[in-house]
Amino acid sequence: MDKLYREFEKLTMKHEPLMAAAIMMAQAMKIYKAVLSEEEYKMITEHILDSRNDIISLEKPTIN
Repeated sequence: MDKLYREFEKLTMKHEPLMAAAIMMAQAMKIYKAVLSEEEYKMITEHILDSRNDIISLEKPTIN
């Protein structure tokens, strides 16, 4: 899980971060919808919404 997380983090550093985030979010929602039951999908999307203020920001890279 940590390795995959680091790979996604690298993508946001190499590409436009907002475009990378939008694509990752869209793909995540498609996967959730495909593999979860309707009730599980509802629960995960409600959890995402409810925890939106708990998300910490990434540090922006410094340009030397």
